[in-house]
Amino acid sequence: MIRVVIKKLWRGHMVSIRDYIVKSGIQSGGIEVTHDNKTMFLSPEVLERGQSQTKEVPSKFNEKKYSLVDFRWNPENDKQERLI
Repeated sequence: MIRVVIKKLWRGHMVSIRDYIVKSGIQSGGIEVTHDNKTMFLSPEVLERGQSQTKEVPSKFNEKKYSLVDFRWNPENDKQERLI
């Protein structure tokens, strides 16, 4: 599982994750997203259904280009249990 920390939400309710991280998350069993001390788990099935609305964006640090994949922000409830 991959862990990702998000600093801000897009439109206040969407989490944007880079496409190559999503692909790695599908292969490694999911992504755990943290924002503002709250956590959300994205399973491989959910990651495959993400919406990509951006075209390729050039990275500031290298020649790599990526697109963003959006997911609705829905943090876990303290009473919920995660299936492993």
